[in-house]
Order: sequence, then structure tokens, then C-alpha cells
Amino acid sequence: MGGAYSTTRSYLESINLTPETIKIYANDGDNYDWDNSAEVTYRPDHNFRDVEIKPFERASRPCETNNAAKTSTIHMKITIETGDHKANWIYFESDQKDAFTIGDGVFAPVAIKEHYNPKGAKVPTIKLYQVAFGDYNRYIVVPDSNPARWMEHLPDDTRLFDMLLPGTHDSGCIVDRGGTALSWTQAADGSTISDQLAAGIRVFDLRFRLKNGELITYHGIEDMNYAGVDIMNEIFKFLKSDKKEFVLAKIRAGADVAPKLWDAIKNSKYGDCKEMVFNASMKGAKDWVNDGWPETLKDCRGKLVIQVEDTLMTEFGGIRLPWWNDSTKDQTISSGNKDIRVQDEYKYTVGLHSQKWTSISNLLKHQETGAGPRQMWYYNFLNASGRVFPNAWSNGSGVDWGMNRRLMAYWAENTYFTTGVMWLDYFREPMGMNALPVIMAAMNNKEIRDKYRK
Repeated sequence: MGGAYSTTRSYLESINLTPETIKIYANDGDNYDWDNSAEVTYRPDHNFRDVEIKPFERASRPCETNNAAKTSTIHMKITIETGDHKANWIYFESDQKDAFTIGDGVFAPVAIKEHYNPKGAKVPTIKLYQVAFGDYNRYIVVPDSNPARWMEHLPDDTRLFDMLLPGTHDSGCIVDRGGTALSWTQAADGSTISDQLAAGIRVFDLRFRLKNGELITYHGIEDMNYAGVDIMNEIFKFLKSDKKEFVLAKIRAGADVAPKLWDAIKNSKYGDCKEMVFNASMKGAKDWVNDGWPETLKDCRGKLVIQVEDTLMTEFGGIRLPWWNDSTKDQTISSGNKDIRVQDEYKYTVGLHSQKWTSISNLLKHQETGAGPRQMWYYNFLNASGRVFPNAWSNGSGVDWGMNRRLMAYWAENTYFTTGVMWLDYFREPMGMNALPVIMAAMNNKEIRDKYRK
């Protein structure tokens, strides 16, 4: 409670996912909007001034807002200092009343009012995402780097199984037989493989079969008509443009598909791309057998790493991926020389978002634990079906949040070192802002990895 009028407690919090220490300075609070008691410790312009937050850490301060005020705004400045006494800063406005938003909560990119990056400053520019719900108003601070090139800053010795990779479920399902975007697929916004790569996606779930002798994608009984040749060309064009990145493709197909897929790799319009595939002998399809995964990022930069489900014939090669139980909640399989722990529960008789999220979050806890070298990786699928279309599972409705909002909220509340692949539907949601791939890319920075691998 405040002095002359009633107030309500909430919290203002900032989470630093940049590789540098940031400093936050709040000012310009209106006295009417905040606690007006003699003890003014519960307003940001008093308790959130010159607060330093180290990489992958957070700072939280209590706030008391006037219940009669419609808004409780504050101006905030986030600065990154460098050793050469130069600073990169952004200036934005925050409304602490957002902490009390019900229903969808607030999941949004933050509008920057002013921004300064001095010439020669050795720091990244910054972008912000706001996540506000449950009495907390949080700001996630990430480097404003190009999502198409987020791996270039990572050291060569980064272990593949220490990485967190954004992937898409049913990645090639973007058109139906008539060429119309499907409203219930993960890429309903028309996102081609090139679009997804540019947004930061690095792992693809590709399902191929033949139609009139040509390689196309499919979903269940539906032909998606996304040509396999086009997909391979898009991947190799991307890899040729930036040899610091790599792509992992999980492929499901029958034995009849292999020759066409092999031809698409060898005969790409971007040149003979055989050398851009990890660990292939290239004497012929039947000589290409990948028994082991690449160990480090250096091993697979500029390459396509292929993992094949058991439906694909052994002559094609690729890293073997055994089948897991249908709609599994938690199962460990052996793939090549590694173990992969899988959550792929997708069958529901009703739209039970909370039940699906329980399966996702249970595996997340394992993705976050353990230190030092390990041979375990994780596949955590956010997709589901049952009584409602897959987009409803991703987006949710009102107070019944979908999986993407829940994952973003989870990372806003629990900043942990996480590894594995998060397989997304509607990867640009919530708010069409592409936040999840960007946040996952930021969680791979060297400072975070070193801190949690000591």
C-alpha cells in the first residue's frame, strides 16, 4: 500500500541474453502513477537506476503502482559499455500496468524511441522483447544480430550437443494440391525453406515421396507439392552464401525416393554440392553411411547434416534415426554414436494445452541439467493435434495459451542453459515477431556456454 492512495505490488525485470554486461537506468516517473509514501523504494526511477546485469543474468525490482492511475509509465535506458569507453544504448518507454494484463498477456517487440551505436564500438546492437503477465513485466534483451547468420559468432570448438537449435515441424508443408497455403500447417504464412533459414531456423523435418516421378513433400495423405529439388537448392544456396552456418535435415522417405534425393544433391543449380554434405564418401549413394555425428561446429560449418528415419533405405546413408513410439511422452533412442531423448506427444482427444505443455516442460528440465561433456541430446516437439487445428496448439486463445507463448514465458521466468532441438509450429508466433528463433540463437553465446559448462 502507498501513502495517500491504494497501490498494487508488481515486479519489473530485465533479462540479459547478450554477451556483454548491460546497465539499466530508469527515470521520468510521474508521482501520481506510483507509490507516494515516504518510502519511495517501490518505483523504478528510484530502485532501477544504474543497475548492472551480467550476461545471462537478470535483475528484478518491486513496484507499487497507483490503482487509480490508468498507466504507470517510466522511461528506461539500456547501455552496454566497452573497454574503449564507448557505449551503445537504447531508450524506450515501459508501462508497469502491463504486468496486470490478463488473457493473452503481453508478448511483443519493444518500440525503441532512441538508439545510439557510436562508430567503432565493439558491441552488438540490442533488441527487446516484452513478456508481461502474472504481476511481472519482463524485458528480454538480445543482440540485434542478423538471424540468417547467428552461428558466425560462435567458436569453432562449440560442441554440437551443447547447442540449442530452432527447428520446424513438417517444414515442407506450405502448399496443398491446388497451390494454396494451408491454414493448419506450421508455415501457413507462406514461409519457404529460404524464409525459415533467414529467420534463424536451422533444423528441418522433411517428408518426401514421389508424384509423377518427381520428389515432393507431403503431410499424411496430402501432397504438399513443394519440390524436393527446390528445397535442396534453397538449402545449398544458403550454405554457399554463408559457410559459417550449417543445416540439419531429418528426412522421412521410402526407398524409391533416394535416387531422386541424391540427384537433387549432386545436381543442384548451385553446383555439385556433394562436398557440402557432412561425412559423405561421394563415390555413390550406397557408399555414404554416417555412423557418427559431427562433434563440433567446425566439423559441420557450411554443410548439410542429414539424419534419416528408418523408412529410408540403407543405401542412401545418412545418420540413422530409429523410430520412436507413436505420440511418446519421453523416450531415449540411439542415433549414430549418440543418444537422443524425445518428446513427441501429439495425440489428444480434446484441446488440452496444459497436458501438452507438461510433456514439453518435463523434457525441458532435462535439457537444462548436467554439466561437462555428455552424449545426450534432445528433441522436444511443440506440435500436437486433436479436435483443434495445429495452429490452435501453437497460438492458443485468450487465457489458454498455446505452446509458443508458454515456451517464451518459460524462458522469461527461467533463464537456463538449454540444449537440443525445439521443433516449432508457426515459428513466427506469438505476435508474428519471430522471437523464439532469435532467443534460442542468443542462448548459444560463448559466455553462456562457458558459464554453465564449468
